[in-house]
Amino acid sequence: MDPAFDDLDTIKDVNDAWTRYLKPIIDDIKAQLQQNPSIATASQKNILIFTLVIQHLCQKLDLTNEVVELALRIIMDYCNMEINEPLKQMKDDQFLQGVTQCWETFKISVKIVCSLFQYLDDNYFNSAQPTKNDKAIQLLSLQQRAYNIFKEQVFASKIDVIKSLILDSIDKERSGETINITLMKNAIDMFVDLNPSLEQFYKYLEIEFLQRARAFYQQFTQSSLEQDSIPDFMIKCETAYSVESKRIDNYMNKMTEPKIREVLDEELLKKNINLLINSQESGFRVLLEHDRFEDLGRMYRLITHLDNEIGIDPMAKEFYKYLSVCAKNLMESNLNELKNIENNREEVRLNVVKERQTSTPPKQEENIISDPEMNKQNNTTFQIEQKNNKDFESKVEQIQTEDCLQGQFFVGQILNLFKRFNRMYEVPFQKNSKLGFAVKDIFLYFLNTVFKEFSQDAKTIITKCIDELLKNSTSAKQDNQINTQMDEIVEILKFFDDKSEFLDEIKDNFLEKIFEEGSEPLAINEVEKAFVLKMSSALSCTETSKLDYMLQDNIRRNKIHQQFIDYQERTGQIPEFDLEAHVVPRSFFPGIKISNINLPENLQQALQSFQQFYRRIKPYRQIEFVPQFGTVEVQVQVWQQTYTITMKPIQAIILLQFADGAVKSLRELEQTLQIGIEEVKRNILPMMTQTPPILTSATEGADREGNQRQDDIYLKLNKKFQSRSQNFRLKQTVVFERLMDPPLPPNEKRLLNYIAQSKMKDEDKNVNDVIE
Repeated sequence: MDPAFDDLDTIKDVNDAWTRYLKPIIDDIKAQLQQNPSIATASQKNILIFTLVIQHLCQKLDLTNEVVELALRIIMDYCNMEINEPLKQMKDDQFLQGVTQCWETFKISVKIVCSLFQYLDDNYFNSAQPTKNDKAIQLLSLQQRAYNIFKEQVFASKIDVIKSLILDSIDKERSGETINITLMKNAIDMFVDLNPSLEQFYKYLEIEFLQRARAFYQQFTQSSLEQDSIPDFMIKCETAYSVESKRIDNYMNKMTEPKIREVLDEELLKKNINLLINSQESGFRVLLEHDRFEDLGRMYRLITHLDNEIGIDPMAKEFYKYLSVCAKNLMESNLNELKNIENNREEVRLNVVKERQTSTPPKQEENIISDPEMNKQNNTTFQIEQKNNKDFESKVEQIQTEDCLQGQFFVGQILNLFKRFNRMYEVPFQKNSKLGFAVKDIFLYFLNTVFKEFSQDAKTIITKCIDELLKNSTSAKQDNQINTQMDEIVEILKFFDDKSEFLDEIKDNFLEKIFEEGSEPLAINEVEKAFVLKMSSALSCTETSKLDYMLQDNIRRNKIHQQFIDYQERTGQIPEFDLEAHVVPRSFFPGIKISNINLPENLQQALQSFQQFYRRIKPYRQIEFVPQFGTVEVQVQVWQQTYTITMKPIQAIILLQFADGAVKSLRELEQTLQIGIEEVKRNILPMMTQTPPILTSATEGADREGNQRQDDIYLKLNKKFQSRSQNFRLKQTVVFERLMDPPLPPNEKRLLNYIAQSKMKDEDKNVNDVIE
């Protein structure tokens, strides 16, 4: 009935209002809930009737408490009649399905009832009301009071049954059976909705959930380890973590996830960590030996669940032990080969001595040039000696090549070992710092201690490998394989404590290549440039900057040489020597002591000409000749045939002293050239020991003096040779460049540089290419 405003005054009490106006609306709502709860609702008309009637009862009749009791009685009657009675006939899964459906329907009914009794929420339940339990002042809305009624009237009496049905279903799922995921989610959500503090969820459900999980995985672990290998067990462990995580996502509360993971960590991993790492059949060590990267990665991911001191630390310790064994085995397996490298070098040296001791010196002839038949015979003899010498040198070169290949093979094994373990560190171990330290520490010890103890030629072996890599790069282009090899070599160099000794030798090899090229454009390919760039970026030391400077200086060096030739032509100079000067910064060789040799006049003039030229383009720089470095081509005549011999400048200067048949002693050379006796011996020895020797002992010098000092010998030019000193060619003369001493003030330096540029612009438009 739709009450008119006048009819409201006829309402006597709450029971009268319930019978005449409110009960028909509640009965209609119950009918809707039974038919289809999802669409059940209260119409606006019914809400208006309820509001008017309740407002009249509370305001006009002052029956607020009675109206509150009515609202709560409606909810209690619904719990008893519509929920408890039907559930009495249900068991097991049907019961769990029924109680969750009843809970979902109850939430809808409470929502509708709250909309009908909105007046109470606005004017009564929002004021402070003491609760029945602890008398504390607390605000409880009608919905909260309704949920409490459900909890007391329905849930409390059935919570043990609900808990058991939920946990039994989870056990079935762990055993492989399929369960109703939606039902499980609704049942567990009921715990949370009825107790947002999760107290009942923890007390009645989560604790036993974790206990059952622990018991299951204890049995699971025992069974799996008895019949499965460690890799298979780890696959099952990873599956278990995934299944439990999915279970949390599907229906369990998210707060339970770290707790179930802790159970898994304890039962699957922590209790079995020693077996996982130390199993001789299929543990961590075995996986390392067989490069089982996938299994190693799985083991690493699982062990990271544990604290470092329990998981990663023992793993890193075993990894270090295995690296040590591999490095030691590598060194021991190559020990004989490394000794052979050194023995082969000693054999080469002994063969050289033996060959020269057993060689029959050619018969000295007085009239070598005048007798044509004798010249012909001597020429044939010399050619035979040259052929024998070439054959011997070929054998020496073959032995040295084999040694070099063995050294490269050994370095390749080191690189492969590093690549293998570095890949383990990067891929399965995901660049874990502790496992990375194991790789770093073992290679630091291996390369700086063990490697050097086994082979004194460690530096030479590695630098030759680098040199061969650069030489063998296809078409001077950089490809992925070469680029990878360079990265690996640079990584290896990082491990050496004293990187400078390696970089010095690389620098010397590079400089030697520059000297060999002379004024021709240096064949620096892209691989060499990339290698220098990688070293500069990774090592960041003075030696790498020197290499970088050499690369940049190459074009400048060739332009300076061309400018020098143009300068000689402009000034009308006709040099007796074909001079090619290479200017090297003095800082490249800070430890080199320059020999202040007394130069022949014609060579002094050639060098002075270059100094004058260089002073014009760099007036604030000083240069000095370095006779120890560079090369000289000397043309000699042997029985009417001309040969070219390449030697150091200081050796060529010494050889000049024996022109025109002169006989000189070591002491005379020391005084004439003004260099130390040891320097003289060091440079003469190669010219006396080569086959055939350029210089030989001279008895006539001792006879001339009457006696000879024990520490002195007399030398002369081999009669086979006739030196053509005027055709000496200083193919690559090295001069050191440094700032003037004392250095010029900046303003004077700029002024001299400006004047030099101004003078040279009129003579050569390209001079700016060589001006710094």
